[in-house]
Amino acid sequence: MSKQDGEYIDKFFLMEKKFALFLMRTNDNYPIWDIIRYKVDSFLRKSENEQSLSSHAKKDISKSIKLFKGFIISISCLIKPLNSCLFFISSRNKDDNSIFFDLNADGALSALNKADVSIIETYTPYGNYKYSDYNIVLHSFIHTIKKLKYKNFKLDTEVLNEILNAIGKSFPSANLSKLSSVLNDEYSSFISSFLFYNWLFNKNKYRLKRIFVTQNGIQKGLFLAAKKNNILTYEFQHGSIDRTHPAYSYNSDIKYNKGDIINPNFLLTLSDYWPNLFYHPFIKNISIGNDYFNKKTKARQKTHLTVITSNVHDMELRPVTKNIAQENPAQKIYYKLHPNQFHQFNEIEEYFLENKNVSVLTNEKNVSQLVIESKALLAVVSTAVYEALHNNTIVIILKKLNYQAHEDIFNNPNVQLIEDFEGFSSIWQNDLSFVEDEYYTFFKAFNEELFKKIVSF
Repeated sequence: MSKQDGEYIDKFFLMEKKFALFLMRTNDNYPIWDIIRYKVDSFLRKSENEQSLSSHAKKDISKSIKLFKGFIISISCLIKPLNSCLFFISSRNKDDNSIFFDLNADGALSALNKADVSIIETYTPYGNYKYSDYNIVLHSFIHTIKKLKYKNFKLDTEVLNEILNAIGKSFPSANLSKLSSVLNDEYSSFISSFLFYNWLFNKNKYRLKRIFVTQNGIQKGLFLAAKKNNILTYEFQHGSIDRTHPAYSYNSDIKYNKGDIINPNFLLTLSDYWPNLFYHPFIKNISIGNDYFNKKTKARQKTHLTVITSNVHDMELRPVTKNIAQENPAQKIYYKLHPNQFHQFNEIEEYFLENKNVSVLTNEKNVSQLVIESKALLAVVSTAVYEALHNNTIVIILKKLNYQAHEDIFNNPNVQLIEDFEGFSSIWQNDLSFVEDEYYTFFKAFNEELFKKIVSF
């Protein structure tokens, strides 16, 4: 399978159209392809040579105690009625005072009265938490409850075989036996999620009016349950979106029926820029903005290098970063982990143990804090590249895996593309100076007035 993302997504779209995958239904009439599409895409994108990185997460008794306490709080909150606005958030960021918060939903939360808000927290932060005085349910608790009963749902054999046949003919190198288990697990997770949220929303249907979600377009069970109970759903854009993003981007050559796709009613975007990069047949885009992304930080002396990684891109970025560190021992380097990598912190820190100039970070610093002191930012694919450009920092893109997701900024003079470590070295020796100009508006300020108007719909 080609790792050139433009070629890959065209091949993926072609498969969907050729085999009419969106028309497939389970015996219960669920649009199965849209339910498993994100998982199929993730599976196919993985390199055949990719090795699983071992996890060395430490057991923390204090966290277990806090989690148990959270369970008790969650039970009491589930018994109580939900308020009119339910926020499904992920407070994985820390503010300047090291308090956990959701940078995507925070502006909206601040615009509403606490009495109108209930929260389902998906990150379960350990430490000072901004929304501790809200009516809050921990997602870890909900996840556990779902798994207790709903865990043995299997796809219809005939439907599963049709899907595997389409994938096998389109991507011959795919491991179909392994994929079969992955898809059954994903379908079971969907059914579990739908049944739970359908119960929760039905129980609160006379009070709960709208749901706001900070996730990746993949909460299909939640969205379907909300639709069944006539509750409006809004999703906050929380990362870069382009035509290669399987949660939002669909094939404009396919004529879709309403029941083919499960989606939120509205996507609240960071600016007008993003809807131009993808096609979704049903979702309504509203440019709402975000103060945290829009904020321009006051630059310090920009001397460091920041590397933005993820569990997908780590295998490519890690060796390149090590070479950079060895060849430039006086160069300070931040190796910033994605939240889905935090469990690998010990392993990655050990990898760079001999490189004293490399600091491996989880959420000690956010991207805006890093770019103000960085000469450049190195990544394959990340929202952070747009944050860097927004804050006058050079972006270096390693041409690996799905790097073409950023093709919209390849012509920006402040973006450099490299093949490998040697490519990095050749440009790092140059005087990397940022070209001041207004090329794009990636982010705008949060529009509180518009948000309140939305809530009044």
